[in-house]
Amino acid sequence: MLGRRPHPFLEHPERLEQPRRDFLKLLLINDAITQEQVANETAWSQTKTTPHAFTFQLVWGGAGMLARALVNAHEQPSTASPASTSTYHV
Repeated sequence: MLGRRPHPFLEHPERLEQPRRDFLKLLLINDAITQEQVANETAWSQTKTTPHAFTFQLVWGGAGMLARALVNAHEQPSTASPASTSTYHV
């Protein structure tokens, strides 16, 4: 039997929604990526496919990972390690 996840992201998915949207905006760094992401989101809503799979994985996956890291950083007890401090503020 698997143990409980150390960071139960799926217990409160609503906590990830706003940070994910904020990071998504930050990751759309140029017109080409923005256009591909818009095409991906449109296609996904209509056919559950993505014409630009790499961009979809990079942008949407990256935004999700960053959102989980941010939420986790704010929910875990603080430690004295400088590596654990967050310099990102949305």
